[in-house]
Amino acid sequence: MLPILTIIGRPNVGKSTLFNDLTKTRAALVADIPGVTRDRQYGTGTFDDKSFIVIDTGGIEAENTSPLTELTHKQVEQAIDEATFILFLIDAKEGVTPTDEKIAAKLRNVSDKVIVLANKTDGEKDESSALEAYQLGFKKVFFISAKQRRGIKNFLTEILKDCTAETVQPKTNEITVTVIGRPNSGKSTLLNQMLGENRVMVSDIPGTTRDSIAVSFSYGKKNYLLIDTAGIRRRSRVHETLEKFSIVKTLEAINRAQVVCVLLDATEKVTEQDLKLIGMTLNLGKGVVILLNKMDALSGSDKKQLLNEIDRQLSFARYIPMYFISALKGTDVLKIYSGIQQVYRSATQAISTAKLNKALEMAVKKHQPPLVRGREVKCRYAHLGGHQPLKIIVHGTRVNNLPKAYQTYLQNHFRETFKLKGVPIQIECRE
Repeated sequence: MLPILTIIGRPNVGKSTLFNDLTKTRAALVADIPGVTRDRQYGTGTFDDKSFIVIDTGGIEAENTSPLTELTHKQVEQAIDEATFILFLIDAKEGVTPTDEKIAAKLRNVSDKVIVLANKTDGEKDESSALEAYQLGFKKVFFISAKQRRGIKNFLTEILKDCTAETVQPKTNEITVTVIGRPNSGKSTLLNQMLGENRVMVSDIPGTTRDSIAVSFSYGKKNYLLIDTAGIRRRSRVHETLEKFSIVKTLEAINRAQVVCVLLDATEKVTEQDLKLIGMTLNLGKGVVILLNKMDALSGSDKKQLLNEIDRQLSFARYIPMYFISALKGTDVLKIYSGIQQVYRSATQAISTAKLNKALEMAVKKHQPPLVRGREVKCRYAHLGGHQPLKIIVHGTRVNNLPKAYQTYLQNHFRETFKLKGVPIQIECRE
């Protein structure tokens, strides 16, 4: 299970800045519960090869001045329940306020989870004010500057030191496949088609599947563990408290998978939340297959418009296998297995150092790295750094200055050379 880091604190103490630091992105999955002025945001981060989930919450006001404030507080309490660690943020420049003290009082019964972060600590004067953080009564206090990314590594090292890097350990010869997508995109219907029987409940009501459902089965002499997940919605209409677990469970199911099938609803085109789901899955280093469902409901002109939209919005994912299906009618569903096996092979294949070095040599011969401040960058050799994410480590002279554009060129070259489909590649440069 992935560690869950929940960020709490009063408004304007830097929660969102810290969230962006930890997730290294401005894109997050959002759970927008009706009536709450500040959405809860969910993202994933990695530190020292250890993945974790981050939850950003709404600011806690001093008083429940309105029903909206009370609802925000309830959302924060739910996020605290989910947390492995609670990152309690205060403003070092302002010191401890009465609101901070009230929040601290509410956290007493979960004090072993609490990490106090005195944010905006930018100098000696701020550190003096930050010392007040110790009066809140929690053992672990760190001085940080989320804006300057100062002190982030210190507290991550401390809280994640006892967490082991999660690795997928499926049964022998079993491919773990997780199906994700927005509610009502047809995930459970697809699962039933792939299984050939009604093994899971199917409903037109968004949010019917609230927890992950795992089913083992065989097809074409291959063994699979198929995981259906709760839908991740942009705007929720379901009020039950079980709703709060959907995103966390789905992110855990993604981490558990070797191949992730992202199901999109063709009748609604590609939404921002779809793009975030794909991006987050790639950030976790997972192999991806994209499925456009409900194609049978589109006319010829609508299909043409959709293809143009996909080409524009998913230009970053052209290496990902894509299938146009109808889960309800079973149209082209069996083709998905070919994509899953192709991505699985790409995600798990062993690539020898000799072959990687030869591919690197060809890439450099074809296109030399650009000069950095007038000095030559030399990529000397490469080796495989691990799978999921598929990491290729490039050694050389001044490679730490290798521009992102050239790293992207290397990714594309390795992907083409080794026929890697649906798998993100990370380039790590070492002097």
